Amino acid sequence: MRLTDLPDVNFTDPNKDVVESQVITIYERVMGRKLADGDPVRLFILAMTYIIILLLQKIDTDAKMNLLKYSKGSFLEHLGALVGVHRNTADKAVATVRFTLSEIRATNVVIPEGTRVTSSDGKLFSTTALNIIKAGSPHGDFRCLALEAGIGSNGIELGELNQLVDPIPYVSQVSNITKTVGGTNIEDDESYRERIHEAPESFSVAGPTGAYMYWAKTASEDVGDVRVTSPTPGTVDIYILDKSGMPANEELRNKVYSVCTDERIRPLTDFVKCKAPTTVPYDIDITYYIGQDSASLATQITKNVTKAVEEFIEWQSAKMGRDINPSELIKRCVEAGAKRVEVRSPIFTKVKSGVRADNYSVELAMLRTQTVNAGGVEVD
Repeated sequence: MRLTDLPDVNFTDPNKDVVESQVITIYERVMGRKLADGDPVRLFILAMTYIIILLLQKIDTDAKMNLLKYSKGSFLEHLGALVGVHRNTADKAVATVRFTLSEIRATNVVIPEGTRVTSSDGKLFSTTALNIIKAGSPHGDFRCLALEAGIGSNGIELGELNQLVDPIPYVSQVSNITKTVGGTNIEDDESYRERIHEAPESFSVAGPTGAYMYWAKTASEDVGDVRVTSPTPGTVDIYILDKSGMPANEELRNKVYSVCTDERIRPLTDFVKCKAPTTVPYDIDITYYIGQDSASLATQITKNVTKAVEEFIEWQSAKMGRDINPSELIKRCVEAGAKRVEVRSPIFTKVKSGVRADNYSVELAMLRTQTVNAGGVEVD
């Protein structure tokens, strides 16, 4: 059962009218007299009623912190500790940086561990080990890690990590040859809550699908959707998307592989592979029309439709095996205010989800081109 399917519960009823009526009724019964609207005692009771309502609200909130559906922050971490699930910490972004020599040397050039490089906006990275540019080589390519964890160091384009903070003899130039990736913030409550809810899947040692999905998500906060298949006995293929809806890069796949092949997790006979899904490209080419009655709202509707298309793109790539569905696109555009939508592309396309009928293949729909035209105003 999903947590969202559970009924809402309340431990107290901080309804103002109910509390006020109860307090006044008790006072009048005990004191044996009715309170007029302007009676100073009534005014005092109303002030006390406000404090009682605040207390009732606090009692309700505090009690709900014991329930997984409502819990948050450090309260949620205490619930996670009961099933051995801890919040994922923030990760640091990583990149490969090329250290280029001013001239080829006849001896090795040592690049010390912790050598820092930075971009023009001050994002600092450093080498993670002692590295050597071998004699006769003009340069060396080495792994560098961001000094600060978080998503802020992601997305630094090629060549932008180009300033050497700690000078090294004979090194004249530095430049990242891969885009910085892998930085994540500390796990948010919703993602953490989902993992706690899925934790019982990990208690089995038989290697079920749910267990591998659970452990894959513990590898990094950047792990989004996970699909697990077994095309042949003893073989386990784990397909991974990152949180942005993109196929996982090698760095993220390696993190998942390291967790899921731990001897305390992987059944002895399982051969585990971590993969990125095959992509199925699609195009968006639509024209939307606005009803005459809504013509005065055309500017806002245009913004809403643009946002609806962007949300459709995110929705389409958020899950592997999700069919390319133009009906979903039309629905979102109509809800955004369009009168009707002409869709030339995409057409409905089945996307493989890893079941036996798909020969255990897993695919992901990925946008290729996007064209959204406003067709003008139509009479309703």
